[in-house]
Order: sequence, then C-alpha cells, then structure tokens
Amino acid sequence: ALIEDGDEIEISVSRGSLELKVDSKTLEARRAKWKPIKKEITSKWLKRYALLVSNAANGAVLKTEL
Repeated sequence: ALIEDGDEIEISVSRGSLELKVDSKTLEARRAKWKPIKKEITSKWLKRYALLVSNAANGAVLKTEL
C-alpha cells in the first residue's frame, strides 16, 4: 500500500531479496496518509461467514454455536 509508481525496487535473485529503495521519512509520510479500504459486504452468506468463522490459525471453521 505504501509503494507508488516510479519507486525503485532492487531484486537480487542470488541473495533471494527484494528491497524498496525509498527512504524511511517518505515511507512514514505515506503511512501517515494511508487509510485501509473498508468494503461493504453485500452478500448475506459472506456476512454470516465473516461474523461466525474462527481465525486461520484455528482452521477458519464456521462456528455453529453462538
């Protein structure tokens, strides 16, 4: 979310790394302005799933008991 068009990225296959070449002050300024996108769930089945599912660490199982 903090990467913008024109940012330099260094990829090293031998080291297995990917590095964003933007200074920390710029990233902090972008982080301060960034707001996550909150999408409205329109499907009643997805709303039910979102409310009743356990987390991924527990298998993302739909809870049948409240």
